[in-house]
Amino acid sequence: MKRLVFVLICLAFTCGFGAVSCFVEDHSGGSDGDADWSDDDCYVEIMNSTGYTVIYLYIADSSDSSWGDDVLGNDVMMDGEVSAGYVTPNSGSVYDISAEDEDGYTYEVYGFDYCSDGEDLFYELTQDDLVG
Repeated sequence: MKRLVFVLICLAFTCGFGAVSCFVEDHSGGSDGDADWSDDDCYVEIMNSTGYTVIYLYIADSSDSSWGDDVLGNDVMMDGEVSAGYVTPNSGSVYDISAEDEDGYTYEVYGFDYCSDGEDLFYELTQDDLVG
């Protein structure tokens, strides 16, 4: 199942290249209630350069059969905005990205192999990623 559990951790804020919304994979559930982070966690940034507002964004393990939860939660990504956060890679660390814009068009990107080489992920979502 294409499922990574994400929690929205901050609202949009402005920086040099536009607004950024943030998310992290949910690491709660320890007996003390504290988050359990690892040095293996990877930083992910996805920039919306589609020309449209993205209302749903999914990041899922390539081996999963469904997309799982929308990482934006109640937020949206305006054109030029970035969604950023930390995820813990599964074995293989190959992920897919799916987004849906305000008009219902879908953008998909498959086979990101990140974190395996110690590098984080930045991807600019464009019209080239439009499905169909």
